[in-house]
Amino acid sequence: MKATIAFGLLGLLLLPSVPLAQVAQTQRQLEHSKLFQHYGKSGFKVTETKGGYSIDEDVPLESALPTRLTALTKMACQSDAVIVGKVASQTAVLSPDESFIFTDAEVSATEILKNNSLSELHALQTITVTRPGGALVLNGKQVKVALRHFRDFSTGGQYLLFLKFLPTTQDYQALWNRSFELKDGMVLNLTPLGLWHGQQQAHNQDALDLDGASALADARAAAASSCR
Repeated sequence: MKATIAFGLLGLLLLPSVPLAQVAQTQRQLEHSKLFQHYGKSGFKVTETKGGYSIDEDVPLESALPTRLTALTKMACQSDAVIVGKVASQTAVLSPDESFIFTDAEVSATEILKNNSLSELHALQTITVTRPGGALVLNGKQVKVALRHFRDFSTGGQYLLFLKFLPTTQDYQALWNRSFELKDGMVLNLTPLGLWHGQQQAHNQDALDLDGASALADARAAAASSCR
């Protein structure tokens, strides 16, 4: 079964020029932009539209949601590193063809649940985590790409992240179904879709687990488990 989740471009305005510093140009930015090039629309520039467009993305759904520990164990086994971290800063970048925006977030790892076997992480180390979507201010106007199935990070926010390692840049990629915000004693998905049994869901709101302490305990156990 699949759920179709649309994401759109919000607040797009016709802009005469784009500062070079806001377009992917460093080797790191160019490598990261390749991860998200399928989101862009050929021949279309985010900065040259008065309207917007939406893309429907098919998101696989489980016929029956697994238990929390089962879901988190699967995420951990599919991830190169699992951390709890705080978003220190974010930089939104236009793709080279200006058809999409992605964001590079600087994340301070406050706890390492699963270490990267290819590049060891250390407590309080700051890593770069890239993800699709973001907002730029160009010529005094905001240009934003919002993904409905993957809510933006908040600077200063605390997150539980199951990460994919990017060897070329030594950075990490965050994924919509493996990223969680830790807030007010709860674990909040960054998507409206429930990922394990027992999560609460409200219309057009992110699914969440009210028992954040138990969810974190399960995440630690999942990250320490042997994967087959």
